[in-house]
Order: sequence, then C-alpha cells, then structure tokens
Amino acid sequence: MLDLYEFIQVEASRLGFQLVGVTSPDISNHYNRYLKWVSQEYYGEMDYLVRKDSVTNRESPKNIFPTCKSCILFGLSYELYRPDNVKNPKDGEGLIASYARGDDYHIKITRLLKQFHHQLEKKQKSSIKMKSFCDSSPVLEKSLAQSAGLGWIGRNSLVISPESGSAFNIGGLLLDIEIMPSTPFTSDLCGDCHRCIEACPTGCIQPDRTLIANRCISYLTIEHSGIIPTELRSSIGSWIFGCDVCQLICPYNQTPRFRSKESSSRNDVDLIKNLILTETNFNKYYKRTPIQRIGLNQFLRNNILATGNQQLISAIPLLIHHLSNNGNYQIRGYAAWALGKMKTTNAKKILKEHLDYENNSFVREEIHAVL
Repeated sequence: MLDLYEFIQVEASRLGFQLVGVTSPDISNHYNRYLKWVSQEYYGEMDYLVRKDSVTNRESPKNIFPTCKSCILFGLSYELYRPDNVKNPKDGEGLIASYARGDDYHIKITRLLKQFHHQLEKKQKSSIKMKSFCDSSPVLEKSLAQSAGLGWIGRNSLVISPESGSAFNIGGLLLDIEIMPSTPFTSDLCGDCHRCIEACPTGCIQPDRTLIANRCISYLTIEHSGIIPTELRSSIGSWIFGCDVCQLICPYNQTPRFRSKESSSRNDVDLIKNLILTETNFNKYYKRTPIQRIGLNQFLRNNILATGNQQLISAIPLLIHHLSNNGNYQIRGYAAWALGKMKTTNAKKILKEHLDYENNSFVREEIHAVL
C-alpha cells in the first residue's frame, strides 16, 4: 500500500504530469518582490493583478482558502517548438508560443486536477475540501512551485526544472489536509548565465527576475488590447501570439525534454490565411486553444504587424482591404503602418489617397507617420 506522498507521485504521473511536489501554505518567499513589482507599475493593463484584495490574497494561499493545510503543485510539460530562424522565419510564417500550439492548457489542467482530487478522496476514503488553480487565482504559483521543489525561478522569471527545463505549465490544489511537504528547491542554477536577458527583443527582463509587462512580447500580443507603441512594433517580429525567445535560448531547454503526442496543425502559421479569417472561421479553427480568448481583432492586429515586419509583399492587397473596409480603427491604423513598412510606391499612393476619407485620428496619424 502506497503512503500518501508516494500516491501523489504515482497518480500525478499516471495522469500525465511530469512534475509534482507538496508545500505548506506559508507566506510566500517572493511576496515582497511582488509588492515591489506592483509599486514600479510594471503590470501594464493587467489591473486585476494590483487590486487591493488581489495583492493581499497573494501573500498566502490561506487568504483565498482559509482551511488550507497543504498545497500540491503540478507541472504539465509541452513540446518546445523550435523555428529554423526566430528572427527571420520563412516568408509568411507567423510564430506562436509553444504552449499555445495545442488545446488550451487551462482547460486540460483543470480537468486533470479534478481527476486527481477524486482519486485522492478515494485513497483517503473521506471528503477533502479543495480549491484548484491554474493562472486564474490570486496565488504566487511560481513561488509555490519553487517551495514544492519543482525548480527555481530563473532570470527570465519562469520556473526552471533541471530535468524538464521551463517548458511546462503550472497548476495546483489547495487542500484542507496535511501532507508531508517536499524539499524546497533552493539552488540557483542560472549561475552567471544572462542569455535570456541578452536575447530578449524588447529588453523587458529585469535584474530581480521580474518583467516589465508592457514591454514583453507575450503581454503585447495577448493581454494588451490598446495601441502598441510604434517603437516596440518592429521588436515583436513575427510573433503573433506569445513569445518563446527567453526559453529557446536557455541552456536547460537545449535538449528536447518532451515530445507531444498531440499533432498540431499550427506549427507553420500562414499570415495570409489569418488575414482573411472571419469571426466564424477564427472561432472554428482556434476553438479551445489559448488563441481563441484574445478574439479575432487582436489576433488580426498581431498578424498585420508580422506582415509589416516581414515586408511581406504578397500581403499588400489584404492590407489595403483592411485599411479601406475594416470597421475597427485600430486594424486600419496597423494596416497603414504595415503598408508603410513595404516601402513600395503603390502602397504609399494608396495611403495618401486614403487620407481623403479617413476620419479617425489614430489612423490618420499612422498614415502621416508613414508619408
């Protein structure tokens, strides 16, 4: 008969988790770092991270689950997709962060956590109160993961496991039963390595292992719905959802750690095809993926920026179409910017003509900047 700690290891592995560990719901070791990050206003538009109740709750899991006695942390690996050339992918290819190339991990991990909880109750032959989390609850999950022994928080702000690298998503269970905790991960195996900081296209990685969110490509392409500053657009390159640069450069990710059993049709994302997506086709193609949650307009915006950065001449007719016909002023403005990057006589001629009937100030400013 397996003891409780052994059962957790075996059952987590059976469900498909590559990493699992247990910790207590003490005050987070990284809470003061979080408070400093908040005070520096590095959170961009993510105001939900800095609401008074949200800040207070992140101090300890007990603040959102008062009867919590133990926390189980799980890591679910994904295959780290490696483009032939991140800076200069083949013409017309958009880059998507590896974790987003399959089904939405929030859905998958939440389902697995429910299954684990059910099996745990069968093992204990009693009801166990719990609260599950996967990104959406106010807990410092990376701090908990380190305390549970999954790995250390690297310079790129991600949890890195010596065995699994950093290509895994984190989920957890807060439980009202006591479980023997794992040994915390206390080593900093980054050593003197600064590759992620040096490789970051926008310089968003800070010395204290936090990020300036409103400079991060993942934030800009996913969380940010406002205007992307002109000075950052070129740095986004061909990324149309998220960014893997700081993971691809990390020494702990150089050996393939995990091979996905799920085939993905999104390994080579066609920018041209994405520019003609309708709302219906977008929701059909990206159903149950992380991409669906940003909506068509934001995804279209990201693809338009990528065509501009690639100077993709074949995209010009579609960019002109969006400039002339799209009801979203941001899309029209980004289409103008992308056309300006093409540096063709025809593109500039179209932009100049469009000024005669464009009333939106943002779009007009983008056109004037190009001309």
